Amino acid sequence: AEAQMIRLKKYAEFAAALGSPYLHHTVINEIYNPENVLPRKEELFYKGIDAAREIYDYAEKFGVKCIIEDQGFIYNGVEGFGRFLREVNRDIGIVADFGNIRQVEEKIADLIRAFPEKIAHVHVKDVYVLPEQKGGGLPTVNGNFMYGTLFRQGDVGFDDAMRALHDIGYKGYFTFESGNILLPSGKRRPYPQDERLLRAPLDLRIKAEAFLYEIGKSVLTAYDCFEE
Repeated sequence: AEAQMIRLKKYAEFAAALGSPYLHHTVINEIYNPENVLPRKEELFYKGIDAAREIYDYAEKFGVKCIIEDQGFIYNGVEGFGRFLREVNRDIGIVADFGNIRQVEEKIADLIRAFPEKIAHVHVKDVYVLPEQKGGGLPTVNGNFMYGTLFRQGDVGFDDAMRALHDIGYKGYFTFESGNILLPSGKRRPYPQDERLLRAPLDLRIKAEAFLYEIGKSVLTAYDCFEE
């Protein structure tokens, strides 16, 4: 934990040197497994609060603002993130991640509308939630499983989310993500015999990233907010 704090403080210095106004970091790593998290939820919640304050205060010395995304079972959802912001008592911004909020089976548009002044950055990706585990997947708060997928193949409400961003006057950047753009989500982690499929050639990865860029361009153009 101490080594991670030192590393994050170095990242704050790097962000300042590069002229970035933000440092985006995860509060704590222990956020995804309900068997580990839920019995210790309060302990982990305050552990993360202390860490977030320390990193924020350090980054602030360099003119860098910390921003944190909705993730896992603790700092996620309208209620969970609202409690985090109240308890941390710092001007931390929110990275609105379209997909991560589905782990607590909420909608990203609700988070955006609940904290309009806090949205500092946006991660756009698609996921879907199923009642059964079919290989890989992250468990949700209600005992279902969340899987990453290609854009518009999941159950993220993109139209509602983009309208919410428009309504709050969001003018920041968008990052389009697709962890499974080269591999079906059901085979992403649990099959060691498929390791060769995980090592896509560089030229194919470049084409995949270009494809993802075109997806992002089409989405932002549709909502009149695309800029090169």
